[in-house]
Amino acid sequence: MQLTVFGCSFGDYLNGGVKRVYGDILAESLGWEYQHESRGGSSCRRLWRRYWELDRAGQLEGINIVQYTEPTRTEFWAARPPYSSWRTRADQDNPPCFNEEPHSGGTVIRYKTGSDQWQNSPQDQRFFRMYEHGYSGVAWAENDFLWQHDYFQQYVQSRGHRTIFLRCRINPQYPLDPQLDAWSFRDPWERLIDPQYRYEPDDTCHMNEQGHGVLAELLHSHIQKLGWVS
Repeated sequence: MQLTVFGCSFGDYLNGGVKRVYGDILAESLGWEYQHESRGGSSCRRLWRRYWELDRAGQLEGINIVQYTEPTRTEFWAARPPYSSWRTRADQDNPPCFNEEPHSGGTVIRYKTGSDQWQNSPQDQRFFRMYEHGYSGVAWAENDFLWQHDYFQQYVQSRGHRTIFLRCRINPQYPLDPQLDAWSFRDPWERLIDPQYRYEPDDTCHMNEQGHGVLAELLHSHIQKLGWVS
């Protein structure tokens, strides 16, 4: 069986700064394989895309965890290969996954507010600045997120996959159909923002390995209560 976790840097290795994330720890406690789909700078659009791609390939077996991020984030396809230096942005023992990934003969680049500052290409930098200042807005992004989320949860239910929506502190407020709402799990952020669990002292969004361990333990208990494992 396999545990697959979709999300952003909340569940990622932070360029090697965290060696084991909650997905690793939870899969180990379940005795399952782990498929890591959390990526720094990722978007809900990437999450939906990867869920569909893995499902289409027959690779969603077991339990899936979906962690939404800011609706203003998105991704674009660039007609060029990834820069060879992109792998150096992550620890070599972890997935090389900062802000680019190869796809369809080109590169998927990840946008979030201010992300023009870390693009490798001057062209990408200009494009992201133009998009941020002229072609994006919070209200539009939230509207876009809600209708696509509605279709996504219908897709999840139609496919019959056991999927937990992790209501993460980054984006916890969205409607869920009754079945998926019963399976969902709320990020215990009030506990996990304690300084002992923070990745950095002033960072209330990311956890260190100890924090990931607490979240993994709570998720394991939640999965047991759902009756999916003994």
